[in-house]
Amino acid sequence: MKKYTIEELRLQRESEDHVEFKEAENGNFSYNGASKTEPKDRRKCILGYVVALCNENRQ
Repeated sequence: MKKYTIEELRLQRESEDHVEFKEAENGNFSYNGASKTEPKDRRKCILGYVVALCNENRQ
């Protein structure tokens, strides 16, 4: 597995290179989505994005 530098990641295109950039402004980003009731909203948390990353290209 190739390791990328931060600068290499910044130069990649999200849709074409399977990279997605997220911004957690003011530290207001849920860790596990526990305060959300809808499943689609619960996935929009740190753990949800980690799980999605782990499942990338998995079939």
